[in-house]
Amino acid sequence: MSEGTKKKRSLSVSQRLLTLGGAALIGFGAMIVVGWNQSSGVGEVLARGQDIGEKVAVVNELRVANLDLVLAAMDTIVDKDEGVVLPERAETIKKALTQLRDRAPVIENITKIIGKPELSATLRADIDEMEKATLTELPALLAAKAGADEFAKIDDAIDGAGERISSLLSGLSAEGVRIAADNI
Repeated sequence: MSEGTKKKRSLSVSQRLLTLGGAALIGFGAMIVVGWNQSSGVGEVLARGQDIGEKVAVVNELRVANLDLVLAAMDTIVDKDEGVVLPERAETIKKALTQLRDRAPVIENITKIIGKPELSATLRADIDEMEKATLTELPALLAAKAGADEFAKIDDAIDGAGERISSLLSGLSAEGVRIAADNI
């Protein structure tokens, strides 16, 4: 055998160190890229979660407004012998109706986002019904000292519209919480 065939090829110490250093740099770079990629994905999930949280907060705010509206109207019916809607109750009713009307597009948008736009199909009509019943019909019944049957009818109208709005908002709140949990 010749001397050339027996000679092994080996890397010098400096070449081995350079090879190890290069491999370490490539590994470190890969870790940075993977970490950055995961971080941006987490950022997107957090942003979506925050958006959902804000929408759920609006829904819950409207749930309170609807409840205030119904309670103020019911209190007025209970105290019908006073003959008028008390100013603080009238203010509560007007404020709640304004909140519901101003935020109705948000609710309709939420139902579209979750793929169930039919849920909000009657929302605006229910708000209109609540407005007519609480700001027009109820004061007229009080002024006319109407009978129990007329007050029972207005009570049913307020309860019906209030319950439909409440049911919609409760469902959206629960759906928002579920979606937020699924995204985490």
